[in-house]
Amino acid sequence: GIQQKFQPAVDRGEKWLSTARPDELVTQSILNLQLEVAKLKIEWGKALEAKDPQDRVAGRLKRDSRAALRRVLRTPGTHLDQARQLLAQLGVETDDQPSQELPQVTTFAEANSAARDRLERSENDSLGLESLKLAVADPATPDEQKQELSEQLSQAERAIDRDQQQAIELLRSALRLYQSGDSREDLFDARFRLSFLLLKQQRPWEAMSVAEFLSRSAPGTDQGLRAATVALGSYSDLLRTADAEAKLELTDQLQPFAEYLVATWPASSEASAAAAALVQLALMDKNFKQAEQFLTLVPIGTPESAKLRRDAGLMFYAQYLQEKTVAGQAAESTGQLRKQALQLLQTAVAGGAGSATQNAADDNAAAAGTIDAGSVEAVSVLSRLLLADGQIDAAAKAMFEGSSSPLAALEQKSHGLPTRTVMEFYRTAIQLKIALLAEGKLAGEQGSEQIREYIQRLQATATDAESDQILTGIFVSLARDLREQLEATTDEAKRRKMSETLLIVASEAAKADSFNTQYWSADTIVSIAQELDKSPTAKAQATTAYSQAAQILEAILAKDKSQPGWISPAPFATQIRLRLAQTARGLGDYKQAIEQLAMILEANANLLDVQIEAARTYQAWGDASNSGFHRVAIEGGRPDPKTRQKLIWGWGKIQQMTANRPDFSDQFFEARYQLAYSRWQYAKGLQDPTRQSEETQRAVRDIESTAKLFPELGGPLMKKKFTNLLNAIQKTDD
Repeated sequence: GIQQKFQPAVDRGEKWLSTARPDELVTQSILNLQLEVAKLKIEWGKALEAKDPQDRVAGRLKRDSRAALRRVLRTPGTHLDQARQLLAQLGVETDDQPSQELPQVTTFAEANSAARDRLERSENDSLGLESLKLAVADPATPDEQKQELSEQLSQAERAIDRDQQQAIELLRSALRLYQSGDSREDLFDARFRLSFLLLKQQRPWEAMSVAEFLSRSAPGTDQGLRAATVALGSYSDLLRTADAEAKLELTDQLQPFAEYLVATWPASSEASAAAAALVQLALMDKNFKQAEQFLTLVPIGTPESAKLRRDAGLMFYAQYLQEKTVAGQAAESTGQLRKQALQLLQTAVAGGAGSATQNAADDNAAAAGTIDAGSVEAVSVLSRLLLADGQIDAAAKAMFEGSSSPLAALEQKSHGLPTRTVMEFYRTAIQLKIALLAEGKLAGEQGSEQIREYIQRLQATATDAESDQILTGIFVSLARDLREQLEATTDEAKRRKMSETLLIVASEAAKADSFNTQYWSADTIVSIAQELDKSPTAKAQATTAYSQAAQILEAILAKDKSQPGWISPAPFATQIRLRLAQTARGLGDYKQAIEQLAMILEANANLLDVQIEAARTYQAWGDASNSGFHRVAIEGGRPDPKTRQKLIWGWGKIQQMTANRPDFSDQFFEARYQLAYSRWQYAKGLQDPTRQSEETQRAVRDIESTAKLFPELGGPLMKKKFTNLLNAIQKTDD
């Protein structure tokens, strides 16, 4: 009867409790279950005692309940009142608190044991804090109860702090009391616990000195590796708040310890973490040489090391782009950074850090479409670097083949990636498909269709004003990259094939009802036309391209006139007129080109890039029909009706406006060069020999005076241009 009533419920409850993980034992649901089981046991015991006051099962049930309830009491939370009430039913007082006084210890073993008790108690109490914090933060908890729980939380935190501090004092006593007959294993354990508690008490310097000593004193053992974990935690805490000077000192101190860990426990996560910290510190300081040196400490073959090399490779790539802008593509420093970025990313992607779902938090996250942004970026950048290095097949394999390709994952709308990351990926895919077409590695119709698909995916990514603006930048940079790609292709047949493909793709993109896409199309076509214009055999193709771009640009302006605001952002109207001027110049309509440029300059005469375009247009006009336009290219033209000054500056004023301005150094030297060139061209068209000689000598003096004032002449490339021009002038003048 009685047993059949209580036994099944108690057994079921204890079975559930036995399957709970240690961290679950302090959750409110498990604590409540423990209370329910204790309550059942108490009621069962009372029922048995009612029949027989000496029932031995009833006595055991009481003892079990008392022990369980005492354990429950050590975890703060909403269950405490009920636990105390149940203990009161068992005749147990619960007001006693752990003593705040340190016990008197006379031996190593006593001190070590007392310290261990306090450490275990503090760890159990710490686990209980989480459920208590959740209860305080829960909106459903009544305010009155929240106040009580908050007080319990404060008491628990004070108790934890007190236990930890007492444990530290007791462990130090243990170390002082240690005798040769005491256990050396217990001595190591006492030192380890001391370092752990010092770190908990936010005393990282002391924790690090103890833990690093322990790690070095027990090479190759599990105990030594556990101590290394505490030492690394101490370094991490110190580095988090260190200034630049302190960070440098800590890096110097961490390096030999990291080398020791890698040599002693090469496959451990601790060794990887130490080496990774060094790499990240070096990268943060942009000390790329040191970062590369530290990377040799990180073992290859683990997901963690692959991710570290991936992140390092992306940082090397970012630095490569900066160096490329400052020093130029041909500079040795630029090439070195590109090589380093390429090697790191190849190793990382091969090691799994380029897999789209490799770093998802768990299987559920992966199934939900969560993709690691760094992995997608790594594949994209690696493909771009391989393409720039001429390794087209390797770039295609990284981008389109195997488990590392994020293409399939990107088809999911729930991938959760930043818009820019997705756009940059499709931008790279488009570049690569065009390169494959140019190399004859992809059928024309198939390649064009795939590129159109990627352009559509790129457009679909822009869903608001902000992403639309990012899309504009992506299209503009893509047009620039494609032009560089075209410039790098020296084989005429490949250039024509690439140009034809680009024109088809750009023309298709222009059909989209999107300003960004239409502008990108026109911009790309203008870039292609300018590149084709350099080849005598491609003039007809260039003319067709200029005409096509002009039609798209005119249509954009017409649509904005009927739908004000369609050009967005509005300043892009200036770029459109600039491109229209370039198409007119390419088609030989120099007057129309100047009209477009003057229209822009009437609104703002200080637009340097437009002033340079205007000067170049007069030069082209002079080359095509009348050398007198070279003089206008020098002196400027078109009076401004508002200021009565020349609206178009010419190279003379451009060089004045950019002189002694380091941020416009390139434009200054270009203006000085073009000034001399146009003066020479103007001289060649003069009929009077005396005047012709005078103007030619002025061109020579322009170059010589520039060289005298600026011996470097703006760098090796510009210096070579000046030298070649001077030699050409002197040769014809002889």
